[in-house]
Amino acid sequence: MVFKKAKKQTNTTTAKPQPGWKVRIRPALFASLLLLSVSISHCTAIWNDFVLDDRFNVRPFGAVSVKREKWEPIWYELYTDAFMKPLSEPLTRLTMAIDYQSGHMEAPGVYHATNLLFTALGIIVAFFLLHNFALVLAESGFVAYRGFLNFVPLFACALFAAHPLSSEAVCYISGRAPVLCFFLYMSACLAYLKGFHAKTVSASVGYSLAAYLLIVVSLFSSATALSLPLTMLVMTLMGKPRQTNWKTFFYERSYELGSLLLVALALPFILKLDHRLPDVFTLGLPNLDWLGYFTTELKVLAYLVKSFILPFGLTVYPAQLFSSSGFDLAASAGVAIIALALFSLYFLRNKPFSFLGSYLFLIGLLPQLLLPATTCGEGTRFFFSLFGLSLLLSDTVLIRLGHIKMDDIEVAATGYSKKYLALASLPILLLSGFSIWRDRAYANNETLLSPIKKEQDPYTTALLAFHHTLDGGVKLPLGRDEAQLALSKSQELPLAYLAMGNFQQSARDFQAALFDYEKTLELAEKFKLSDRIKGFARGGIARSMTMLDKLKTKEDIAKVKECALDGIKWEPTTARNYLAYGSAIFAEGKPESPELACKQFDYGRRFDLNDPEFAFPVALAALSTGYKERMEQAYGAAKLAYRLHNTEATRLLFARAALESGRINKGFEIMSMYWDNVESPSAEALLILSALEKQNGRPQAAEEYRKLALERDADIERKFKLFLVVPPKPSKDLDNEGPNELVVKKKLK
Repeated sequence: MVFKKAKKQTNTTTAKPQPGWKVRIRPALFASLLLLSVSISHCTAIWNDFVLDDRFNVRPFGAVSVKREKWEPIWYELYTDAFMKPLSEPLTRLTMAIDYQSGHMEAPGVYHATNLLFTALGIIVAFFLLHNFALVLAESGFVAYRGFLNFVPLFACALFAAHPLSSEAVCYISGRAPVLCFFLYMSACLAYLKGFHAKTVSASVGYSLAAYLLIVVSLFSSATALSLPLTMLVMTLMGKPRQTNWKTFFYERSYELGSLLLVALALPFILKLDHRLPDVFTLGLPNLDWLGYFTTELKVLAYLVKSFILPFGLTVYPAQLFSSSGFDLAASAGVAIIALALFSLYFLRNKPFSFLGSYLFLIGLLPQLLLPATTCGEGTRFFFSLFGLSLLLSDTVLIRLGHIKMDDIEVAATGYSKKYLALASLPILLLSGFSIWRDRAYANNETLLSPIKKEQDPYTTALLAFHHTLDGGVKLPLGRDEAQLALSKSQELPLAYLAMGNFQQSARDFQAALFDYEKTLELAEKFKLSDRIKGFARGGIARSMTMLDKLKTKEDIAKVKECALDGIKWEPTTARNYLAYGSAIFAEGKPESPELACKQFDYGRRFDLNDPEFAFPVALAALSTGYKERMEQAYGAAKLAYRLHNTEATRLLFARAALESGRINKGFEIMSMYWDNVESPSAEALLILSALEKQNGRPQAAEEYRKLALERDADIERKFKLFLVVPPKPSKDLDNEGPNELVVKKKLK
């Protein structure tokens, strides 16, 4: 709009020299080049696996999806979190929920493709934002910006896309928040910029409303969006016509600036700020105090700026950066970088693109320093600041290469020679190659963490061990070996014990697993570690105690129940957490316990339909409900338990299930096998045989077996209740007899 008006006012006598063919290239072509650059730099990320805590952040959506219809969990995520805790990034988790519905846990490529899509969209929108900003600058009096309407935005966005540091967010599924926020942030700024400089009232109102809506939406993706009103104001003031004084400008644009101010003032009232200190779950390190947090963040900042200039030796969660001992040289370097950026704002005030780059670099740091996230030391959280550095560097380099002088009034644009443009493209091509190499480092946990492990860091070794055991399968022995290696260097590594517990549990050594999980919890409490680590340990304790049948006392039942609930909170898709919780409920012995336990078992089995450990408790609980509709479920589960473990308990359970489901002949068959393998029949067996005879139409025999059962245990009918809610199914052989009464009496004696 502004640019078209400028073209109409241009004539052959007064026009300034134009840069020629380079400016006339359509912005859409440059956007296509950027899309190609992103695709080339990060296309290999599609084939990467889940890394670090990706599985933890994705699995909960499986827990949501099995309870509701396909799309209900998506709206559930939006409504429950968006207005309760806006800064908990509900929109980011919403996109992961959509990915889960599309690809489930077996398709990490779906999640990587979404990250790549948001990255590409964000970079393209950022290009158009800078392009339109250059048009505004050219119209306001910065004539030199006519010379690089496209080139500075193009090189800034290309450098940003190609830099290997971008891989930290693009390839890390859990790092989606800054990527999504960047896209929404740039979109909001573009909408506001176009609305502020629109030529019609309708266009201005439409763009402005879209911008304000995007502000609210972007807040649900990352806390970085809190700075959006300020950024809009900065870009607006930078685009003020140079011939217009400030008083007149504020008066003429009072409506736009006033509405922006109201939005900025409303943000604190609609947000619930959470100033909790982050935990360091990823490495299992002790939690940081405030001094340790700021020191760590400053050291990471210095590391990232160094890596931006020299992108070599990149690492993830460098343990050596975590600090609780106060400032050191690296932290001082971070302070110096922030101070330098602040001072540069004054010196770059007449160079809008460079000023904007420094501003975006600083504004991207604020959430890291003022609003601690759940973790610290992550390179993904500096994604926004990386764009600011790219813009600052691109503007500075292109000005130098193009020999453009930036004065306060007006300078004729000279354009760029092909030689200088080609020279400026070489670093981007080189960085693209580095990005491809860096993306492959995120292929799996082994490729990502092994370079750090070579530094003999026990924390990282324990982390790698934990992820191996979490993946399961053939990686379980690798996890055990890594955990043992870590423990040989230090005996106070909770993640190493957690990995050992996972391995021992998979090997069915539940006593050893219980020891390892309790040791994990002990160290986590000692060092005040992440609640997530404690939750994993408690879930393991509940599962181990259940498999060891330690549900005899009220104290054990309460412990298993509490630990299982905590395990479900942090591992909602682990089936055996529900098995432990349901078993504890059933062990309470309340009238409603069997049905409540069955519901927990039903829910847990959806995450692992083939887990054989569910067979016996499901059959027992279903039989204990007395509900007719549960009896077929009980028979199928009891049959599976009998096939897996042919013991006295499973034979009795199978016979009871056959009885309750109306399969009288099958019940007699199982009881005959039971009699052949037992020295002395129990009171429960005699009572089952009595009920079988009763259902078979032999009341006299039934009463005889009942008397024998009461002689064995006078209280058996109260302790062992049979419901007989399913009538006997038709059978060709209703004269089926059980064990001979004389044999029964002999064995009883």
